[in-house]
Amino acid sequence: MSVNELGEDERLAKDSFASYRRSYFAGGRSNNTWGARLERIVQVIPDKLAFVQGDRKLTWKQFDERVNKLANGLFNLGIKKGERVGIAGFNSIEWMESYFAISRIGAVPFNLNPLATLDEIAYIIKDADAVAMIVEDEYARVIERVIEGIASLRYFIVYGMARSPQCVPRGALDYDVLMAKYRARKPKLG
Repeated sequence: MSVNELGEDERLAKDSFASYRRSYFAGGRSNNTWGARLERIVQVIPDKLAFVQGDRKLTWKQFDERVNKLANGLFNLGIKKGERVGIAGFNSIEWMESYFAISRIGAVPFNLNPLATLDEIAYIIKDADAVAMIVEDEYARVIERVIEGIASLRYFIVYGMARSPQCVPRGALDYDVLMAKYRARKPKLG
């Protein structure tokens, strides 16, 4: 029977998210996470160029160390496995660091377009039950306007691209200051 011959309910059931999950033998775990991939890259080509943004250049080892610092900071803030953390900004090394650091602690990163309408931004953050937002400083005031009153949101972290953030609203954390407090070792999550 083809998908076209199925009824609407049967087609939806067949196409559920559960059918996309990968099962592992005997309850094993995947070693194909973003963190595991990054670790393998660092083992094989630690000194190869990973990212270039303007005059900034990071090797894979440097990138991994920065990811670990941020991951340790997020973990120390109390962000837990399965909690959602939004990233609002555009193509930058900090965006990539944030994505990998959130993933490294088992939290779930999601992208938020800071150019969306205020209602759309508020809806996305509320719908995700986001516990934190990591935001490019250019959009900090916009995000600040919509997060007030969102009960799930505990942390607002602001980064500048290749510089200290120019706008860190009251109550927000400075990305660079947060990272500076932590070691570049992989976080101990257990």
